[in-house]
Amino acid sequence: MGSFESAINRYSISASGSSSATGDTTLLAVPASKRFRLISAIISPSGGVNTVILKTGAVALPAIDFAADTPFVLNYNPAGWINGAVGDDFIINLSAATATGIVYTYFLSDS
Repeated sequence: MGSFESAINRYSISASGSSSATGDTTLLAVPASKRFRLISAIISPSGGVNTVILKTGAVALPAIDFAADTPFVLNYNPAGWINGAVGDDFIINLSAATATGIVYTYFLSDS
């Protein structure tokens, strides 16, 4: 089988989601036998200041503090911004109940 980087180019998946609830919201339910790797994302909150945390299981990126209506981009990173454990879901956590959209690219692997 090829390298992880070549697999990303063939099998990465783009998805989108949104949340307007305070606390954790599952964006992607990862199958029990797979691992999740966040490759890129654009996060766009609307209205008001919000703190956003992207995480998978116990692994989380540092909190991102947003001013009102200011998008944030995690550029393409083949090593992954977040690499979850097997079966850990992809979660967004919001500090305020303001509508927040996210478009992201991810990869699922067996190990």
